[in-house]
Amino acid sequence: MAKKYTKDYRVTDTLNEQGRRERRVDYIGKTYVWHEGDAARKALRFANGICAVGWAAWLLPLLPRSEATQTWYVLPFFLFIALPLGLVSGTLLRLRRSGEVLTHREADQASNRIPGCGLFMTLLPMLSLGGETILYIQQRKLPGRADVLFALGALLLLVCGLLLRRMAPHFRTEIRE
Repeated sequence: MAKKYTKDYRVTDTLNEQGRRERRVDYIGKTYVWHEGDAARKALRFANGICAVGWAAWLLPLLPRSEATQTWYVLPFFLFIALPLGLVSGTLLRLRRSGEVLTHREADQASNRIPGCGLFMTLLPMLSLGGETILYIQQRKLPGRADVLFALGALLLLVCGLLLRRMAPHFRTEIRE
């Protein structure tokens, strides 16, 4: 747990019937709710679908051997897309399980992490596509099927990042009274 959220929890130690010490952690911080209610829940489901498509668009282009996957100024940008995609996927899964009431940490992740990851999911495919374009301009030949699949995967990831950025207003939260 981050130091930022330690004041939101109270830890109590008690003895159980066998005389063993049990540690209990209770959340005592502010609670949050979705600003848009049901629209936010629908946006969560849609964002989970976007992440599923994003994982497929990330993995499938890496399977066949292509020029793009062997080029040092194309592949790293594409591989690093897994970081924001993994962060946003994990955050969305946690938010889906959280119910209607959110903790301080969950509310921060919803309002900060999802748009930030969407930004990186937009920039990294653009850099990868730019590198692939430079590769084929230098080689003066048309890309093969595997390279077209790579470019389509990067384009699809770019669209996923743009959609996540566009959905950011749906993930706003407010303090529950």
